[in-house]
Amino acid sequence: MPERFRAVAAMVRQKPLLALREAYQRAEQQIPCPGEKNCDKEALRQLFCELGTGTAAMREEAVAACLRRLKPAMEETEKHHRSGGKLCVQLGLLAGLVAGIMLW
Repeated sequence: MPERFRAVAAMVRQKPLLALREAYQRAEQQIPCPGEKNCDKEALRQLFCELGTGTAAMREEAVAACLRRLKPAMEETEKHHRSGGKLCVQLGLLAGLVAGIMLW
């Protein structure tokens, strides 16, 4: 995802008149994010549509709304990574224990 955001920034720097919505759509086509769900895609598309228009307060509200929509997905991903890390540690300890028993 950070690569996609960098691509959007680069496009906007190169073509300042390019709308953020269009820059994000192009970056989305160029840089796919494996595992990205449709609801995540829609939240980010809506955010970039709203960031290009309105007042600063409206843009701030758009960012807050996007974060609220993506928060459950972020928490689920963090939980998955934490449990996956625990599993690797447990498997490593088990393998070390088995190797210790075999060497003893």
